[in-house]
Amino acid sequence: MITGIAVAGFGAGALVTAPIATRLIESRGVLPTFAILGVIYLVMVAGAALLMRNPPEGYKPAGWEPSEAQKAQRSARDYTVKEAVRTWQWYALWALLFLNVTAGIAIISQAAAMAEEITKVSAIVAAGLVGIISIANGAGRFLWAWPSDFIGRKWVFLAMFLIQAVVFFLMPRATTFGLFTVLAFIVLLCYGGGFGTMPAFAARLLRAQERRLGVWADADRLGRGRHRGADPDRQDPRVHRRLQQRAVCDLRDHAGRRHHPLHRAAAPVAAGGRRRGSRANAVAGTLLDAAEDSDALITVGGASVGRHDHLKQVLSRHGELHTWRVALRPAKPFVFGAIAGTPLFGLPGNPASALAAYEVFVRPALLAMQGRNDDRLRLQAQLTESFSQAPGRLHMVRAHCWMQADRHLVRSVGAQGAGMVHALAAANAWMVVPAEVDHLPAGALVEVWPMWG
Repeated sequence: MITGIAVAGFGAGALVTAPIATRLIESRGVLPTFAILGVIYLVMVAGAALLMRNPPEGYKPAGWEPSEAQKAQRSARDYTVKEAVRTWQWYALWALLFLNVTAGIAIISQAAAMAEEITKVSAIVAAGLVGIISIANGAGRFLWAWPSDFIGRKWVFLAMFLIQAVVFFLMPRATTFGLFTVLAFIVLLCYGGGFGTMPAFAARLLRAQERRLGVWADADRLGRGRHRGADPDRQDPRVHRRLQQRAVCDLRDHAGRRHHPLHRAAAPVAAGGRRRGSRANAVAGTLLDAAEDSDALITVGGASVGRHDHLKQVLSRHGELHTWRVALRPAKPFVFGAIAGTPLFGLPGNPASALAAYEVFVRPALLAMQGRNDDRLRLQAQLTESFSQAPGRLHMVRAHCWMQADRHLVRSVGAQGAGMVHALAAANAWMVVPAEVDHLPAGALVEVWPMWG
């Protein structure tokens, strides 16, 4: 049981860290969030490590003697790692943990999406399921470890597999959110139980001097990849159609044309495989080529502050840089300038940021260049759920809007991370939240830009 308690933090940690990380990402950004959490983890782990000591050789609690069942499961001798990996028991244990982790990861990675699809709840309600099953993940690590001390590890694993077989059969038929939550909770109890009991199982069965089972990463890939909705960000055709409908122009491959000298300078490869010139020159050459026969240029990516983000540098050196960074969420790293006299709009690389920046800045500008008015449909809709944010930037919230009786209703589709394309696919409108607002109660009227208008 002590092993289960020790590893329970691995499962329950998500319950504590997830909301903190979400708020930090919204207010600070992704990289600063990693830096802040990294420092916190460093202090906590290093401090805890200073207090830990290995027990003396042969230690056991005073008065404790193993039961007959425990003695029967214990190997007659110690194995080295090299000896252990030559036994079939080693691979049997590996397969047990692999199957258990695959089942758990399949639920963890797709819990919210499955809840929305099967039980038809909103994205916000489905997101709450993730927190609930995180509790099961942590609790299962010691709840299953405790009976394993009495009935043995193999019987615990057999029970977990039988329970999960029944639960997975029932889950597609669980049309109510409550029942689906209970079933997902049971799967995660078993998932955590596998981690809580396997270390002691391997130790007693093989008594290896070191025990390593490289299972989690392989099972993680399989568990995430087998669900047909496993990668909605890549697979959802609605996202591709929506982005294609809004694509105005692209940077074509100017094959057979006379390329700009900056483009040619970046092409030759020197000895040792290094490119002469720089990637910034390659970007500049491509943009100068494209500007020759374009009324406007739109780029996606390269507008932030990473080592491969060259757009600001290129416009500063070879064109005009009018705007870099705006008070818009998402889409802070937006660029507007000109190169060779041609207007250039630099959209951020994250999908939601790119689309938000296009709707707010690029679409009105392109219409104005054609002498047309921005006749976008704008609605007043009533919030069905409260919404909070860190103030300071105009927030284009991905939302779902619908008619009920004679009024429009709207709600956020859930998490608003700039890279969450699944949220973009689930949305049919932008909910416009002013920069100075930090909280909107349920029932408040908000401006909505339908994506269909």
